Amino acid sequence: MFTEASFIEFLESNTVEVLCKNHVFEGEPWLFGEYSTHKPECSFSEFREIVADGIQAEPGDVYVTGSSVFGRSTNPQTDRFNKPFRDESDIDVVIISSAMFASTWRQLLKAYYGGYPEILKFHGKFVFRGFVNEPDRDFKSSVLNDLIKRTNDMKRRLQIQAGIKQDIKYRIYRSLEDARKYQAYAFEKCRRKL
Repeated sequence: MFTEASFIEFLESNTVEVLCKNHVFEGEPWLFGEYSTHKPECSFSEFREIVADGIQAEPGDVYVTGSSVFGRSTNPQTDRFNKPFRDESDIDVVIISSAMFASTWRQLLKAYYGGYPEILKFHGKFVFRGFVNEPDRDFKSSVLNDLIKRTNDMKRRLQIQAGIKQDIKYRIYRSLEDARKYQAYAFEKCRRKL
């Protein structure tokens, strides 16, 4: 696992493209590796299968980001950046699905026009970047309610079958390119902090 200093050196010595390609979107994340201090009871490929099965996606379209990848936080916020993965850390999951993105976006738009104006404030800037966060309200939409139910079931399955104790947060991206662009943007923000 990286120390605070070695992680900064690692970020400085790798390009944003290398960080994204070789560490986030390829390879085995730290959380599932032999040096993880919080290793789940499943492999990364089994994790991907459980997530994909739960939300009706392809396992190859499921990734993790953040401290799950490196063992240290890549959140550029001052109080979170470079903090080690802990029991209280969450696991950030990236799901690539243009169909799920479009369906979720349409339902969020429907909810906005149906009397939930806070949708625009919470989701607008994210949709602009090509992803939607998991809905956290019980909207009057069978599609969103079904997505929430499936993801809650998937999270329970990860806890029971894989022994994952951390909270699972996910984003649904329109494309792999959108996910890579967002991660590159986040790494650039981290590098500016160095």
